Amino acid sequence: MPHQRNRLILDIFQKKLKLSRVVAIQGCRQSGKSFFARQILSNRFPASIYVTFDQKVQKTFAEENPESFLKKYSDAAPFIIDEAQKVPEIFDAIKFQVDQHIRPGQFVLLGSTEFSRLSKVRESLTGRMSRLRIYPLTLAECLELPRAKPKALAHLMQPIPRTSRKAVLNHFEKGGFPGIFAVRSQESRRDFFQDWLELTLHRDLHQFKGVSVETELASEIIQRIALLPEPNVTLLAKATKTNSRTVQRILNLLETLFVVHRLDPHREGNGKPLYFLCDVGLATHLGADLERQLWTWLLQEQLAQRGTQLDEGWKLFYFRSPKGKFIHLITENLRQREISALKILSTEKLDMREFEILSAFENRVQSEFSLVRKIAWGPLDYGDFKNGVISYPWESLC
Repeated sequence: MPHQRNRLILDIFQKKLKLSRVVAIQGCRQSGKSFFARQILSNRFPASIYVTFDQKVQKTFAEENPESFLKKYSDAAPFIIDEAQKVPEIFDAIKFQVDQHIRPGQFVLLGSTEFSRLSKVRESLTGRMSRLRIYPLTLAECLELPRAKPKALAHLMQPIPRTSRKAVLNHFEKGGFPGIFAVRSQESRRDFFQDWLELTLHRDLHQFKGVSVETELASEIIQRIALLPEPNVTLLAKATKTNSRTVQRILNLLETLFVVHRLDPHREGNGKPLYFLCDVGLATHLGADLERQLWTWLLQEQLAQRGTQLDEGWKLFYFRSPKGKFIHLITENLRQREISALKILSTEKLDMREFEILSAFENRVQSEFSLVRKIAWGPLDYGDFKNGVISYPWESLC
């Protein structure tokens, strides 16, 4: 089957399982969590046992008898619980068990909702649980390419691309949801994305007790995130003709469900946090233009690739000048005193004035950082540009 791909997250998961008593794997719906646990992990850990709280019998038993539920599966190594957040009572029971038996690799908890107060999950496993995010398939995972050799974590670009531009543009249409990326029928893909949105809007958003959500407004916010050049709270509120507080509340819910990613402005610029959809195929389905597709994919790949390696100390931002010009991605590491500034070029017709903002940003930060990289990412070949700017083709991100 096309979704049966090894995931890049596997190596770091195995490392964390050797160190932590509990490992949580969380991500948006249909990102491949359950398949990863049922198929990939069961092959690596034959003594593991998988249950899901989507099954009413398991959920009810765990709610009413959480300690007995865990004892029933005490021989599992590890015990894998899918949709763990649906039974908040299980977290205290797990805490009690792992405190009684201090050894790594006891539990794997899967969830399509952030474990937080919003989902009524207490912070009972603080210090006992490692977290991992699983994202829709990267392009390399879709193409079944081997893990790339580690590169400078500042930008993750490959000087020699491992795929074609055609493959990149096709990926924008299909996205990385494991159940759809290899489907050839455009109509089937449209149906999948629409079903995904329907379930997210009509079921997932309404699972939080005591939180009221207007479904149509949430739907329009998701749509506007794909369409607006600068999707921040203020402009989303203006576009949907509602107040900023309501928009922020819905965005917080969408973040909790891993439906959107938030990208903060760099301290040297201005602007407000921007929001991006979790999958480039979803953004394309909702009408995103090429620049928005590129920016969505860039952020998605950066987050996914960094999540599969020990990427400590790097933070992601964007930069907005007072005149409204963008550097689409800033990656910085204060400890290593390194920073990269990446500008997306979405057309083959170059305007050299587009690069001026990179030099202006360099002047702002060069006293703080010993290494400043300036990158133009577009329909170009790899090479040197003027004033120390290095060009990378779109396909270099794979």
